[in-house]
Amino acid sequence: GPTKKDCAYCQYLDGDVHKNERPVYRSENFFVIPTIGQFVNGYLLIIPNAHIMSNAELSSEHLEEFYTVLNDIKFILKLTYPNFKEVLVWENGSGSGGKGKAKDSVVHSHVHVALSDLISHDIKALSGFDFEEIELKDLALYKSHSYLLVKNPDNEKWIINNNPEVYIPRQYVRQLIAEEYGIQGEAWNWRTHPFEEKMHQTVDTIIAALEKNQCILSERIRNRTRFLFDAN
Repeated sequence: GPTKKDCAYCQYLDGDVHKNERPVYRSENFFVIPTIGQFVNGYLLIIPNAHIMSNAELSSEHLEEFYTVLNDIKFILKLTYPNFKEVLVWENGSGSGGKGKAKDSVVHSHVHVALSDLISHDIKALSGFDFEEIELKDLALYKSHSYLLVKNPDNEKWIINNNPEVYIPRQYVRQLIAEEYGIQGEAWNWRTHPFEEKMHQTVDTIIAALEKNQCILSERIRNRTRFLFDAN
């Protein structure tokens, strides 16, 4: 399976900074960067520092911390892009040992957060896959197989499909968002369309919004984004 030394996120954490992947937020155990293949603005990844296959491998303390990160990121996105009400949150979890994904997928847990009016119910309806509803604290039960996990917008529940018989392409949700935005062709495919300029733009737009709204940010968000301003 792919090793830690081949992992782009681990290289990034080790200080081999790719200039495109500037973080917008850091907590003790997570960092947040714009995704490569930024075919829509404000599309971020929440990534644990630990080299794990999926969030199903997180300890319960780290899952709780993840939740604070997710809530902060949703707040920041709504502040930065006020025309959007909804944020779609999902994870393509790899099974332990990195089973069930393409050779060149990044096998280090990452949760997608994108501006989208699609909700978990839509993903279920459009895909026709069976999902069950779970709470995040039960995610550890699903770590042996790859899965698709989607946040419910209106409560604390998530829906998951981890049926090893079902193949869900890892960029499937990206394709649905591209359709939602009326984007033609294969712009959703990050391998062929990295959209590096848009990555910079997303970071700059978020930093500007944080700067402008310092007075309404929670102390936690201020602390976890302070590094963005210390450097300037």
